[in-house]
Amino acid sequence: MKFTWCLSSWLLASLRLDSVAAASSHLRGIDKSDASSNIHDRVLKEDEEGEFVVAHIQYEHIESRRGLQGNSGRNTNDQPDEMMTLVMDSGLIYTLEGVDPNWRRPESGKARVSIGAGATVKSNGRINLNGGMPSVVGGPKKPKKNKDHPIFGRDLEGTPPTEEQQANLENLRRQLQDGTRSVLAVRINHTGSGAKGNTSADAATIANNIFGDEVGGNDPVNLHSQYEACSHGKFLFKPAPNQVGNSGVSIVDGVVEVTASSTDCTDGGCDGALRTEASNILLDAFGQSVQNLATHVMFCVPPGSMSGIAYAGVNSWYSVYSDKWCQYVSVQLHEIGHNLGYGHSNENGSYQDQSGMMGFSYSQSDSPIMCFNGPKSWKAGWYSDRHTVFNQQDLTWAGQVFGQADYPATNEGDTVLLKLNTASSTDYYVQFNRKIGNNSGTNEGGNQVLVTRAGGEGTSYSESELLAKLNAGGSFSLENFDNSGFELRLTVNSINLSATPAYADITVQSGCVSNADCNTCGGETCGIESGVCEAGTPLDNCCGNGVCEAGENPISCPSECVCSNTPGYSLFEVEVITDNYPGETSWSLKNMCTGNVMGSKAQGSMTTTGPQPDAQFCVENVNAELEFTISDTYGDGVCCSYGLGSYKVKQDGVVMISGGEFASTEIESFGSCGPPPATPNPTNNPTSLPTSNPTTPLPTANPTTEPTNPMTTEPTANPTPSPTPSPTPNP
Repeated sequence: MKFTWCLSSWLLASLRLDSVAAASSHLRGIDKSDASSNIHDRVLKEDEEGEFVVAHIQYEHIESRRGLQGNSGRNTNDQPDEMMTLVMDSGLIYTLEGVDPNWRRPESGKARVSIGAGATVKSNGRINLNGGMPSVVGGPKKPKKNKDHPIFGRDLEGTPPTEEQQANLENLRRQLQDGTRSVLAVRINHTGSGAKGNTSADAATIANNIFGDEVGGNDPVNLHSQYEACSHGKFLFKPAPNQVGNSGVSIVDGVVEVTASSTDCTDGGCDGALRTEASNILLDAFGQSVQNLATHVMFCVPPGSMSGIAYAGVNSWYSVYSDKWCQYVSVQLHEIGHNLGYGHSNENGSYQDQSGMMGFSYSQSDSPIMCFNGPKSWKAGWYSDRHTVFNQQDLTWAGQVFGQADYPATNEGDTVLLKLNTASSTDYYVQFNRKIGNNSGTNEGGNQVLVTRAGGEGTSYSESELLAKLNAGGSFSLENFDNSGFELRLTVNSINLSATPAYADITVQSGCVSNADCNTCGGETCGIESGVCEAGTPLDNCCGNGVCEAGENPISCPSECVCSNTPGYSLFEVEVITDNYPGETSWSLKNMCTGNVMGSKAQGSMTTTGPQPDAQFCVENVNAELEFTISDTYGDGVCCSYGLGSYKVKQDGVVMISGGEFASTEIESFGSCGPPPATPNPTNNPTSLPTSNPTTPLPTANPTTEPTNPMTTEPTANPTPSPTPSPTPNP
């Protein structure tokens, strides 16, 4: 998000660096003004605390090139796709910049951090840490109790919870997505320098587009109606209660209107300063910070005041919308989804999964009518009584999977979401994407079986990746599922759209179906009915019998001959941690002596951020020069612009090369080819010995004096031409 300087001295006061009401946080600092430019900064004199929140910035989708306009990650405009923010207890939100790229940041919305003295508080709503790192000081602070709109839909009286209990409550609040939450939309009009004017819609129209019939409006599809429909009445968003504040500022039908007159928007990109000024106006009007006025706060800023179409804090309460995007249902559900801890839905690129709302958004008021994909639905828990979990040791599962749109018509014991569970936090989610009712406008995979991968164990924040869209007769497989050695096979036997409710008949198997699936060398045979490989007598001289025997080596029999324990062999390992855009990264490890590529990962093959599965190669121990090449299509390496990535190449556990900060490509090599060890001995010895010794001195000088006279008369004519040419050239 690009921000500009805001020049007014009033905004410095709005930052409340010197004195503020008791409900506000004090940012105590000394003035650091530049008289020539009229720009005022302040340097923090004391540490300041707030909640750490990451905000994801969404850009407008351009269908013709299937890209996101202005999306820094993949287009020409150098604008970030996320920003780190500090949310003060006063409700003011500051964008953090100048943070040490090596800082291992905590999960968004789950930690309080401290900004050290000496950081610069700027007049445009930013805090520059000047290369420093925030310090994690604890979990999120308990929200102030407000009986008009308690977070759980009811007030909790009694003994205040301990810090540990409050942390558990906060985690519960994030995970249990049912009950009622309040929403306040803040319409910001701007009359200051570089005036941006008013939002396109007035307050009443914004209320109608967000709440519809809940406020007596006629908008058919909106934030309120679609969350209610997708949750089947379990999760409701209601307008913040009407309130009359000071200076003529009032909340009506969940919307409050403020006029920002001091923010300078001459250069555009002033949404941060507009947000700050609006928050201070509301603090003065109602005597409490903005986040205490509702569970979720939507800031609607006038056109031209921000790049991108919207952004929201993950596991937080705030979201910001560019003008008309505040009115569109898909971006409303998307950004509030980030508040709920939902990550983006991807498919061969960010935002590209259009089966649900966490892909890219649409500039349409009442469409598309759709809900969320499998991982997000699992996290929401709205259909938890229809969840089924398959573990590898189950071997086989067969049954009908129903669409969430038909959830009310299903019965106890039915399956709406099937989770293919692994021992890691990354799992696979199977859903029947029924295109009807609350999901009638799904833009991808309608009436198909979808398989989607996501981390976070289905409860924590994670982006997802759509892997398969299956029709009847289609299948999907995962090699070595959950490190079992068995392939998982999912087959869609049939899809019945005529049934009530419609369903997909699915079979999942991750066990043996014949002896070929078992270790026959180890003597195993497949129990066809059980799907279990049954033990038997191992075979001799057979790779797989559990013994590294004569004639076997780590290459011919890697299951039994351990590379690192076998003389004459070396184990090479490639460890890669990607940045936030794994699909841009590729690498290869090449033997420069032979020209053979030992291993590689192509662009697009890595789809999850962070640590990748280690690649290992066992090589017969010869002198070799190895060359490692790593590339990034965007040109920012794997560290540290959009994540803290790195790479290492090890030989027998020793790190040979490492790095992470580069531009488009980095090439590193180690070792050397050298002469082959077996070549010098046989080449030099046979050549020099026969040539020097036998040729001239022995046969020529000795036989001449004695045998020449007696043998001349008879043999001279015949033997001479024959032996002379032969011995001479050979030696």
